[in-house]
Amino acid sequence: MSAPAPGPAEMPHIVENAMRDAAAWADAWVRDDFEGQVRYELPRFVEHWGGPARAVASYKRFAAMAKDAENVPESATVERPTQIVRASHELHALFRVNFASRVPFGTFSWSSHILGVSEDEGETWTFITAGNLAEVVRRILPHFNPELKLPMERRACGIGGAPSGSDPST
Repeated sequence: MSAPAPGPAEMPHIVENAMRDAAAWADAWVRDDFEGQVRYELPRFVEHWGGPARAVASYKRFAAMAKDAENVPESATVERPTQIVRASHELHALFRVNFASRVPFGTFSWSSHILGVSEDEGETWTFITAGNLAEVVRRILPHFNPELKLPMERRACGIGGAPSGSDPST
């Protein structure tokens, strides 16, 4: 049985550290700092990609395709985690990230989630940034705590519009 998650007295410091590291990852995304992105990703996740060099190469390819389509990163805003859970010797937290990119006719915005992992009681955090978190988590986090509910998919929004497939009247 694992120890309980940190109590309220420890939580502000832990959340502050998590937000600091998540914001650093998001800033690296906006600046196309691929090495910075990889530095803030969970090492097991990076190895799952084939190692740091391969992860950086994948980011570079994706960025080149986006730029060819005149899609330029503009912002990435990380929301505070709604829950932090203990999973064996780690802390896990889910963060929603709101992204925006400049495109020829305006701004394209979408949101996704990243999973934060701390192996040092919340002092530092690294992240899993896969589009399908649930599938990746099953492969690389054997002690994942199911109390932390993972989203099933990304939610994309059109240019200045409502999420695809949503009913704007609701």
